[in-house]
Amino acid sequence: MAFLRIMVLLWADMLATYVMWIMQKYLTDVWKLGVTHAAGIMNVYTGLSKFLPLVFFIFVDAGLSNYRSLLLSSIAFSIGMGFLSMSTPPVLHKVTGTCKDYEPNCLGHTQKALFYTALALIAAGLSGRVVSLVVFAENQIEKNPDEPKENEPNCKSSSMSLDRKGHDGKLINKPSLRLPSFKAKKPSLRLPSFMVKNPEREQQQQTESTKKAEVDLSQLQFQPLEAMLALAQKDSGKLPGACCILLVPVVGLIALPYIKPWSIRFGIPAICTLVATLAFVQGTRSCNKEENRPAEGNTVTKKYRWSLCTRTEVEETKIIIRMIPIWITFVICGVITSVGNTYFVEQASHMNYKIGKLKLPDSVILVFYGISKLQIKSIYDAIGRYLKGARKEKYAPSIGIALATIFSVLCCITAAGVETRRIHVIRSHGLLDKPDDKIPLSALVLLPQYFFLAGLDSFFENSVTPFLTDQSPPSMKKHLVYLSPGLSGLGTVGSVLSVYVVGKISESRGKPNWFQYTLNQSRLDRYYWVLAVLSAANFLWFAFWAKLFPLREPDSNDKKETGNDEEKAGNGELSESIVGFVTDGVMANFTHSDKA
Repeated sequence: MAFLRIMVLLWADMLATYVMWIMQKYLTDVWKLGVTHAAGIMNVYTGLSKFLPLVFFIFVDAGLSNYRSLLLSSIAFSIGMGFLSMSTPPVLHKVTGTCKDYEPNCLGHTQKALFYTALALIAAGLSGRVVSLVVFAENQIEKNPDEPKENEPNCKSSSMSLDRKGHDGKLINKPSLRLPSFKAKKPSLRLPSFMVKNPEREQQQQTESTKKAEVDLSQLQFQPLEAMLALAQKDSGKLPGACCILLVPVVGLIALPYIKPWSIRFGIPAICTLVATLAFVQGTRSCNKEENRPAEGNTVTKKYRWSLCTRTEVEETKIIIRMIPIWITFVICGVITSVGNTYFVEQASHMNYKIGKLKLPDSVILVFYGISKLQIKSIYDAIGRYLKGARKEKYAPSIGIALATIFSVLCCITAAGVETRRIHVIRSHGLLDKPDDKIPLSALVLLPQYFFLAGLDSFFENSVTPFLTDQSPPSMKKHLVYLSPGLSGLGTVGSVLSVYVVGKISESRGKPNWFQYTLNQSRLDRYYWVLAVLSAANFLWFAFWAKLFPLREPDSNDKKETGNDEEKAGNGELSESIVGFVTDGVMANFTHSDKA
């Protein structure tokens, strides 16, 4: 029951995803902002929501428990969605003395302040979920069966430390061993298993649990729904309840596109978010007594001192410096990803969603994008099955990143072709100066570019985190889990600068700027071609530095740099792996799957 109440928090994630997906249209239709201005606002929001998880993790690692992180983020989420609904003109028009029409002159300073505050709070809410939701939920599934309260989560197990406060106020460490309950138990002459120390087994279990937690965190970062369903499958009794809970946001996603008033479109997700937060608080009411404990490996009585760096620290710093050129690849991928929630949405907003007499909701594109991501993930899994063992952990992330850059090139080329076709239809029907009219072009023509965008995001999300954790120094593995979305978020914010620079260059020599007030008058097709060239250069950049970067063995504790001979052998082995996979790896794995 506790796990299901935690899973209710996914309501906010799923509905907020749709709300933010249509936010570009809201800003251009209601606020009457230019297409680039609206895209800039959304790109800053997206970049902030991808960078804040690292900040939340630092607080959790410093002593803020996962429960408190979830509680604070849920409250911020609820307030943010409420503010977003209140920022629409009809809600507060009597209080602010403004009109209630969905027009720019009906938006006062109060509504605008509520809107921007809402975006910041929603970004904070999403970030808190990224850090703590799966970790907290996993503890509820794996809690001991002899707990006194079955319907309440083991909130103390969600902390990342074993530190406790003694009577004198000082922190002391106690092992988190639960005293066995001798009630209604038969006496045994054998020594209890938990009293038999096996250092090797304990170390192995700790390593496996740490690696498992990192995987769950990466799944939550990009695919929270899939991660929570995977946890629910650990207990078959929880899976039907989890599916029933998810029916609510699914119905909401189907119904919201048919609701015209923006205040109701934003209000329904706000109500669902509030209900989810209250359900979470009710199901975890015993957690408010949890002590504030620091993360594992940290000691708050610990005094930091100025000292010379050790040789290990120097070598780890060298590793990080060598990784910086590869990080640029992640930033460029973020630039390409940013067009999916901005210009792609603007393209689809005035297209035809009818198939015969059946009119599809605009959320069908978002559903197609999500399904495509899941299907393309199987290709990455096939790469891992082909490489096998240590070679899988060592080379699969690099191959996945290379494929992500290839998909980014295909995405931009396809988007440029579709936009050229859309502009031709607009001009042939005299719609160049009629941005609010429907375009006689099916929105389904956008599916190929959304497919390639899903491929970019899928390979990026499933490859970058393993790459950073496997190739980074041991002391930074936990933090680099959250660095990958931060780098992508930096690219999303950087896309605002790219639009500005490209626009200034395009209007040189007296030519019109490619980015006009409306999408119909803009030349996004040319901007997409610029992004295609940038993506191709990004692929070559990554291939060059991946060739020079010495790949470390997964879970290697060596602090010294790998020798030159080993570096050359490893890089050659990587090239052979890529060629082998392209030639016969996919067919071999699919044949193996069919036989199984």
